[in-house]
Formats: sequence, C-alpha cells, structure tokens
Amino acid sequence: MGTQIVDWSMSLPTTWASWPPHEGAVHAGRVADLLADSDDGRAAVARAVRELDAGLPDGPVLTAGLWVPDRASGQPLGTVVAEILVGVPEGPEPVETFAASVQQAPKRRGLKTFSYSASVADLPAGPTAVREWQWADKSDGIVVCQSIWTLIPPGASEALQVTFTTRTPAMVDALAIDAWQAVQTLAVVLGEVA
Repeated sequence: MGTQIVDWSMSLPTTWASWPPHEGAVHAGRVADLLADSDDGRAAVARAVRELDAGLPDGPVLTAGLWVPDRASGQPLGTVVAEILVGVPEGPEPVETFAASVQQAPKRRGLKTFSYSASVADLPAGPTAVREWQWADKSDGIVVCQSIWTLIPPGASEALQVTFTTRTPAMVDALAIDAWQAVQTLAVVLGEVA
C-alpha cells in the first residue's frame, strides 16, 4: 500500500475549538465553554457542535472544529474539517498534479459558483494545493465560502485535506487569516503500511 499518514497535528487560533469526529455530544460542553461567555452563546455553540458532528461522514475524518470569533455573542461563524484523501496523484510533483486537476470549480446541478481559485502554496509541512471557493445552492441562496488546503506529503499514497468554511461572506477575510495561521502549524508523520 505504501507510505501513509500515521499521525498529524495542527494548532487552531484561540477563537476555534475542535473535537474528535463523531464525539460531538461528548465534547459540546467543553467546546462551548472554550468559545462563548454567555449561557445563550454556550447553548448556540453546543448546538452547532452537535449539528456539525452529526453531519460528518463515516470514514477518514480526523477532526472537526468550530469558529466563534466573538466570545460575547457566542455566534458560531465557521467550521473546520480535516480528513484523509486516498487515491492521490503519484509522481515527482503530486501537489502540482492535484492542483492542475482542480483548476475548475466543481460543477454540480443547482450550484452557483461566485468565485474559485486553485494554486499551490509552500507550507512548513510541504507543498499544498489551496482552493478558495465561494458558492451557493440555488435552492436556498445561502453563500458558502471555503478555504480548502490539501497537503500531499512526498511519497505518500494519501493526502491530508483541511477545509475551513463560513456561511457569512463578510467574514471570509477573517476566516482566510485564521486558516493561513492554522495551516502554518500543520505537521504529518508518515509510516510504511504493508
């Protein structure tokens, strides 16, 4: 099978908190205490933790997290999900190959893309494909802004993808700053799998 990611780490800014996937009910209170000051804010955070966690797919999700930029309001404005991707490009420059394959925004019926870009960034953990995507489902018109970072360690048969999301377009710049700070701390440990 080749070299796989056997461990990873990433530090989030203090306005974020994360938990292991499918354990949101267990960690909702802790996350709420970390991110909100008021009872109403803590209740909103705990509810958002449970909702995000319930929507996580089974499989290679490593962590989920919530963003509350204003502790006083306790209003969750963003999420982060880190997951393993398999079937990544092979060869001497897998990140560049992956970035080339995602140059166009995904096309889905009922989805309108407002902006999309794909590039490669050099992070301390290695070259990483970066996608910035703003889109809306035509059925509800809610704009979704995503910053998607895909790290393919050299020689690995899989990638680490971290997706930061907000449904508050006015906060996209603040989300991008936090995403940039977090991915600077990404670290992976590779291991051979028989």
